[in-house]
Amino acid sequence: MSLLVAKNICAHFGGVKAVDGVDLTIEEGVVHGLIGPNGAGKTTLINILSGLIPPTAGSMTFDGTAGGPWPMEKAVSLGIVRTFQQTRAFLGLTVAENLRIAAASAGEPVADAVVDGLGLRPILKRTAGELPYAALRRLGIALAL
Repeated sequence: MSLLVAKNICAHFGGVKAVDGVDLTIEEGVVHGLIGPNGAGKTTLINILSGLIPPTAGSMTFDGTAGGPWPMEKAVSLGIVRTFQQTRAFLGLTVAENLRIAAASAGEPVADAVVDGLGLRPILKRTAGELPYAALRRLGIALAL
């Protein structure tokens, strides 16, 4: 069974067709990439699939649940999350404090598997704003997870 199936996803803004009739199937455990030139609709498609913006048309199934694309709150509850190009961490707080805030908002404890899997344990006490870009990106992924 496919993890995500999107059919005829469209996003029209006035006369501009940012995304027009996209069909997409994503298999569980497979890494996928989305490439294209500036203005091709890549970010708009991700924004729709993750619930940040509603589509003009289309349907989506995720992990057997039909009825999408959903608003972000519902998408997150199903396990659909995204990161942003610019990390959305609290730069004045430590890595550990950022992780505690994200975990608390999800009603979960900070997951050791996420901390260790992304190599954050050695930098838990460092302020996010002092991190090199690569570490900040890893923190952003951890916050999404």
